[in-house]
Parts: sequence; structure tokens; C-alpha cells
Amino acid sequence: SQLNGVHQGMLLVTDCSDQSKVKPTEQKTLRRLAQNREAARKSRLRKKAYVQQLENSRIRLAQLEEELKRVRQGRSVESGVSGDHTHLAAGNGVFSFELEYARWME
Repeated sequence: SQLNGVHQGMLLVTDCSDQSKVKPTEQKTLRRLAQNREAARKSRLRKKAYVQQLENSRIRLAQLEEELKRVRQGRSVESGVSGDHTHLAAGNGVFSFELEYARWME
């Protein structure tokens, strides 16, 4: 078994039998560096997932805004023909938008 670590930009490889020769402070440093690398890797993965979620939310918001725009345009064109039906369709679009927006804000 080997212990791998990075010390000032150099790769250090030591056998377990040689661990008694490695100073305890160096072992702590190597362990801390390994932990930092792992924490940084996890942080990058979390950031990547967060950015992807934001991008998905942005796309969904754009779709909802476009749907709302279409419903509003349809309502203005049909304002005198069938007001109740148009109001119902617009209400559903607005409700859908508000629901998705509330989820996005969470």
C-alpha cells in the first residue's frame, strides 16, 4: 500500500513501511491536502449541479413567459367574442406561471 500526497507541487510517494520515517507534521499536511482536494472536487460538483439547475429554471421561466405572452395576445384579440372562455384560459396560464415561479423561487 502507498500513501500519495502533494507537497509544494511535487508528488510524494511513500511505502507504509517508510511511514515511520515521515514526520507526523508531514503526515498531517498530506492528509489535510488530500481532504482539501476532495472537498474542492465536491464543491465543484455541487456548483455544476447548481448552475445546471439555474439554467433549467431559466429555460422554464422563458417558456412560461412566452406562454403568458401568447395567452395575453389571444385575450386581446378575442376580447369581445368569448370573454368568459378567454378569461378561463388566461387564468390557467397565469396560475401555471405563478405556480412555477413559486417553485423556482424556493
